[in-house]
Amino acid sequence: MQTGLLALVVGVLLGTVCTAITFLRAATPGSKQEATVAMAWGDGKYGPAFYGARVYEEPAQGGLAVFVTVAIGQGNGYEHDRVKLGTVATHAEAVAKYGHIDFRPDGLHVGDWTMPRDRLESHR
Repeated sequence: MQTGLLALVVGVLLGTVCTAITFLRAATPGSKQEATVAMAWGDGKYGPAFYGARVYEEPAQGGLAVFVTVAIGQGNGYEHDRVKLGTVATHAEAVAKYGHIDFRPDGLHVGDWTMPRDRLESHR
């Protein structure tokens, strides 16, 4: 009887500790719970592969919020403000709607959203 009670207590304690660690990890500032939907580099007037578009999702009320950020240059941390593209129910839906990134002469295209070329290149 005591062995069973001890096993139960140890199981409850381990479960509580594991749950607490999971919640603390999720609540740590800077630890985004996000998933990349798509990433692509595109040329600009300042050089080849100068802009990097990253589409990603974050948990949100009602599903997943999908955002795009555009890196300005490589490896320096500069980027345009993030833009919310929409909300979807699943990762598969996010990929279907926003998984295609295209840098064209008129601008950056992600799904049905466009950043005009003049805005894309207006950071200097």
